Amino acid sequence: MNSPSSILLSRSDTSMKSIDNRIKAAFDKYRATATLLDEFVRTRQHAQELVILVCSRLDALANLAMTQKRSQRERFVSFLHEYSGRRAELERVLLPNMYFDIFVRFATLPGTIQTPGRLCSYDLMRDSAFLNFIIESGVPLTAEDVTKWLNRFSVWLQRKYRTTVTQSKSKPHHDNVDSITRYLKTSSQSYRKGTYNQAVAALTPILNGFRLADVLYRDYRSKSIHDFSFNPDKEFFAEPGLFVATRFHAWDSTRFLEVCVSANWLVDLYRKTIERYELSLLIRKKLPIDLWTELCDTSKEFAFLDDSTIPAERALKIRVER
Repeated sequence: MNSPSSILLSRSDTSMKSIDNRIKAAFDKYRATATLLDEFVRTRQHAQELVILVCSRLDALANLAMTQKRSQRERFVSFLHEYSGRRAELERVLLPNMYFDIFVRFATLPGTIQTPGRLCSYDLMRDSAFLNFIIESGVPLTAEDVTKWLNRFSVWLQRKYRTTVTQSKSKPHHDNVDSITRYLKTSSQSYRKGTYNQAVAALTPILNGFRLADVLYRDYRSKSIHDFSFNPDKEFFAEPGLFVATRFHAWDSTRFLEVCVSANWLVDLYRKTIERYELSLLIRKKLPIDLWTELCDTSKEFAFLDDSTIPAERALKIRVER
């Protein structure tokens, strides 16, 4: 006859096995998505749908796991950093992408600074990072002074990195934030007694905005879901990993470059990320609150709840009419 302690242990073992099975069952739909994505890659069809599926599935898991992050971008980026196994790659700045974006800002400066000391924006959501950068740079707020600074920045950047077609192919297309910042600081300190030192320091948010994970969120996740014009390159299905595409623009003769992600790279990122996240749940047996609510008996299986995912209490200011 079993003792009470052996009965308790047996029930615990059963419960542990059960939670493993429940977690695996919950991830079956993500594995099914991976199978569908493989079919898209094999047939080289439905590029936009592939990007939407990858990003929306990762978005859903990011919302589940990263409850302490405020913005959707923070959740998405943090989730990939934590579970993809590719953090170093995802944190690299895509310099051709950044260079072209700043070139567009440079070309439209007469509209941005129409009067010295005053900034104008037609889309504050899109322009805020660049406007804050100009304000924090310490450069006088005139079109002429900002133009001089951006010209100097362009010279420094292209001296080491490849951002346009005519540059040497031996130059790198991406690098980490610290390395880029150190290089620009060294360049600035030897130029006119460091007149642009403050401007270089102000570049950090711009550099952060063009890290691979942030580009994935903004230019793939958000554009594929929200923008009508999203359209991957024809190399999207052909390339095995990241690739560099040439960009032509009718209003400028420069042949710009853009670092892009391929379908193969995206699907591999998706598969590895969901596998690593599922494994972390199986090992820890601590579930984020939304998944715990779905999979567990909320009246007694508290041992499987990850307390850190419970939303923080907030005091509400309520005015009661008399």
